[in-house]
Amino acid sequence: MGNRKLPFGYKMVMGEIVVHPQEAQAVQGIYARYLTGASFNDITDHLKEKGPPYDADKPWNKNMVARILEDNRYAGTERFPAILSAEQLQEVARRRSERKPTVQITEAQKSLRRLCNGRPSAAVESQVLSLLNSLAASPEQIKPQPQTVNRGEQAEMERRFSAALTTSPVNENNAKELALRLAGLQYNAIGSSEYESQRLRHLFITAVPMAEIDAELLKSTVSQIYVKKGQASLLLKNGQIIERSKRGREQAKGDRDTRCAKEHRNCRAAAASGGGLLPGIHKRGGSAQQLRGAEKLLHR
Repeated sequence: MGNRKLPFGYKMVMGEIVVHPQEAQAVQGIYARYLTGASFNDITDHLKEKGPPYDADKPWNKNMVARILEDNRYAGTERFPAILSAEQLQEVARRRSERKPTVQITEAQKSLRRLCNGRPSAAVESQVLSLLNSLAASPEQIKPQPQTVNRGEQAEMERRFSAALTTSPVNENNAKELALRLAGLQYNAIGSSEYESQRLRHLFITAVPMAEIDAELLKSTVSQIYVKKGQASLLLKNGQIIERSKRGREQAKGDRDTRCAKEHRNCRAAAASGGGLLPGIHKRGGSAQQLRGAEKLLHR
C-alpha cells in the first residue's frame, strides 16, 4: 500500500469521507495520552505494540504521531466528520507550544558546533569571538602558508630543463615541454594560499568590531576550530592557525591574579580594622588555616 490519501482516522465509502472506527479510536487515544503527559516516544511505542497500523507497510514513528497531533481536521470540517472536540485540539496545541524549547540556536552557534565537531563551551565561544576581532583589528596577521611540495621532483625538473638548454642543438619542443612542467611545479609550490590570504585579509579589513560572532564571517574564513586544554585556535582557509598569543594568555592570567590579590588585601584590611569575622581570629592568634577559611566565607 502506498502513502495515505486520507488522514489517519478516516476512510472513503461510496465517494464520501467517513470515520474509520478503529483508527478514530487510536486518534482519540493519542490525544488522551499526550494530554496526560506521555511523550512522542511513549505514544509511538504503544501504537507499535497495540495500535492499528498507520499504513500497511510502514511502522509507527514520531513524525506520524506529530502529524496527527497537529491536524485540525479532527475537530470536523465540511468534508471530515469530527473525531475530537475543538477543546481537545486547542489544549493539545497549547501543551505543544509550552513544550517547545524557548532557546533558539543561532546560525553562529550552528557553525561553531560544526567547526568544533561538538558543542563548544561559553569560554571557547568567547575566545573565538576574541580571535575574530583580533583579525579584524590587525588583518596583516594573515599570511600565505608554505605548501607541501616534492622538492626532489622540482629539483630534478630544474636539472633536466637546464640540461635541455645547454645541449646543442637545443630541442625547442622538449625544452618548452620541460619549461611548462617546471612552471607547473613552481606554481603548485606557491599554491592557492596567496590568493586565499588576500581574500581573507579583505574580509577582515571590511569587518567591524563584533559584540557577537558574525556567522557569515566565521563560515567564510574558518575551516576548523581546535580546542586544547581549554584554549581555542582557528584554522583559517589559507591553512594558517590563529591562536591567542603567549602575551595575551599571560595578560589574562595576570588579570586573574590581580583580582585575587586585591580581594586578599581587602580581607587583610578588614581584619586589621577590627571589624567582621577575621579580627577575632587575629586577636586569638588564629592559625593560617583558620584565616584562610574565614577569608573564604567573606568571599562567598
